[in-house]
Amino acid sequence: LIGTQMIAKGHHIDSVTLVGVLGIDSTLHLPDFRAPERAFQLITQVAGRAGRGKKEGHVLIQTNQPEHYAIQSGANHDFHMFQQEESENRASLEYPPYSQLIVIIFSSLYEKTAKITAEKFHNELEHCLKDETATDLYPAMPAPIEKIRNHFRYQVLLKVGKNYTHVAKVVRSISIPNKYCRVIIDIEPKTLL
Repeated sequence: LIGTQMIAKGHHIDSVTLVGVLGIDSTLHLPDFRAPERAFQLITQVAGRAGRGKKEGHVLIQTNQPEHYAIQSGANHDFHMFQQEESENRASLEYPPYSQLIVIIFSSLYEKTAKITAEKFHNELEHCLKDETATDLYPAMPAPIEKIRNHFRYQVLLKVGKNYTHVAKVVRSISIPNKYCRVIIDIEPKTLL
């Protein structure tokens, strides 16, 4: 049985006794703080497909990082180990749930337009938030997936502490009109891609 990640999503096939997880490192190294969580989930779900019938099942995981906590805990179905390691990592970097994120995405057919609009938005936001000490504002930069459907993408990222509601209102209040650039404000994004 060969397939994509959709095989992991709860299908029950009695005769599957061997499951291979190929190239998990590509999931593990996505530029998103939730990448280890996604790798852990995928390994755990896929491993659950093998040996569901009367025959014993086996799981093979292809990786260059067998010692990584997401792979170790996924292979051993050890949710507590994963949760502890992931919680410590997120706390040290102040990622959710230890902060909240806001990402503003600027998308345009013209790369220069997306970049300039993102930079103007960043500068205005920096000015409006100059007294906010519990907020980290990162400079405008190309999005991890820089181009989708011929549109160039830039983003501005904020990590917000206790003053989250106020900062979200400030972000929503800023308007940088440009009919050639679409602005998307994603509060508590599910992914940073």
